[in-house]
Amino acid sequence: MRRAVIGLLAALFAGACGGGPTPEQLATKAALVDAHVARAAASHLASRYDEAAAVQPPAEEGTAPSWEAAAAYRASAEGLAAVTYLSELGKPVSVDPSFPRAGDIDAVRRATTELVTIVLQPAGTREEFAARVSDAQARLFSAVSALEKGTKNHILIETRSESNIRMAEYTEILAGSRAAGAGTAPGASPTP
Repeated sequence: MRRAVIGLLAALFAGACGGGPTPEQLATKAALVDAHVARAAASHLASRYDEAAAVQPPAEEGTAPSWEAAAAYRASAEGLAAVTYLSELGKPVSVDPSFPRAGDIDAVRRATTELVTIVLQPAGTREEFAARVSDAQARLFSAVSALEKGTKNHILIETRSESNIRMAEYTEILAGSRAAGAGTAPGASPTP
């Protein structure tokens, strides 16, 4: 009797899920996961720029601040790891135009690429850079919210789970690169 109940529940679950996610659901999940991870990684990288800039002398009145401290961080082992990871998330991904929600998926992909591009190429004053990052994050949030509306709950649950796993991996990559960079001899080139 117990096996029959378990078998029935498994069949009902498989039927409710439609035999697995559709290609559109997989594309939706991938876009959302990349967006969540990119938003967190971009925020981390921007905050590391701020930390690096805090130790340099202030720019002269009327001149744009130097991004040398940010460039130095990006050249460190940890910075190289962060830039490499974020660069992969910012690569444009094409979306099958036959999907009913192709426009929403594409909007998330474009907003993710835009945010990553801004964070990887800091320019202007710190205030201008922060405003551009904030605007890009707001556009990404809006695109993600629009895509999440109408997306099945099990896809959203899988998205959160995979996002958490990938952020944990990102944190481990940074910790490993930081430890490797700490073991580098002074003046040596950091390893990616």
